[in-house]
Amino acid sequence: MRVLITLDFPPERGGIQTYLAGIVCHTFGPDDRVLVGSAVPHPNSGMDAGAVVEYHTGPFARLNKKWSLVPLLFRLMRLKSETPDAVIECGNCYAAIVPWLLRMPYAVYTYGTELLAMRKRGVRAAVLRRILRTALRRYALGAHTQRLLNEVGILRPAEIAPPRINPPPSGRVERRTYADGEARILCVGRLVPHKGHAVLIEAARRLPAGLAWRLTIVGDGPERARLQAMAGNGGHAARITIKTGLTDAQLSSEYEQATMLAHPSLELEAGTEGFGIVLLEAMARGLPIVASRAGGIAEAVADCGILVPPGDPAALAEAIAALARDPARQKEAAQRAFFRLNERYVWK
Repeated sequence: MRVLITLDFPPERGGIQTYLAGIVCHTFGPDDRVLVGSAVPHPNSGMDAGAVVEYHTGPFARLNKKWSLVPLLFRLMRLKSETPDAVIECGNCYAAIVPWLLRMPYAVYTYGTELLAMRKRGVRAAVLRRILRTALRRYALGAHTQRLLNEVGILRPAEIAPPRINPPPSGRVERRTYADGEARILCVGRLVPHKGHAVLIEAARRLPAGLAWRLTIVGDGPERARLQAMAGNGGHAARITIKTGLTDAQLSSEYEQATMLAHPSLELEAGTEGFGIVLLEAMARGLPIVASRAGGIAEAVADCGILVPPGDPAALAEAIAALARDPARQKEAAQRAFFRLNERYVWK
């Protein structure tokens, strides 16, 4: 029996949730278990995971989801006595605290941002490094995550397990065009500083006066109020929209209406882009990509899009304008991305 212990899983939304749900749906079976630590009770996820999914919460979990590790600890203790040979996989290094305390062998998935905290001195960083060293296996999204592991003293190579999505429904790329020639720029991601939304809004303000454009940012988070204030300044309020709480169908519609994806992530002490699963979603829909050369983005995009220095709104604006004015380049970038996606990043 395989058992995944995680604090991140649907119906919560996010890159890690999508990543782990894909692994469960495509590699777990009906006899396997997913033990989810949750801030609130969930009777079910609303998804067909293929495995049995259990949600566990506690009286303090609403204040901090990590408190749900306590009921997970007791659940795994029971499971250990019932199925001592269970293979334990942990959704991140915090979830790995549970089997580590129980002295059960485990593997752990690593991403990026959670590893940055281990650069600092302190008890928490020391414990998390010990947990990673004790793991039988470590999974990394790619070379960027492997470098971060090395930086915090985890020198043994990790097994590379990049994000994957379901194969696109069509074997060819349909490039979208609009009669008005408008550049419809889409950005999808949690509204936190390292996602670089502020840089993107500033870049949009710098787009040439003769270029018709519209920017839609999809996501929510602590930066929402500040970004909405930025979007309302500078005379471009009608062109910049921030949308939150979209359903999967509504998000899919935003992808279909866009002409390009912008992914302006930054490298900050508080956060890094381990990979960027939204890049794969854009590739699957034939969207050319303009992104910053930060974290694992370059590894995902390679030569399938335009990469610019992170935190440089002028360079980002120049790249967006150049792509918007070059339909042939749009088509070529989308075709390359579609091929790379199907070669590396889809479930077979």
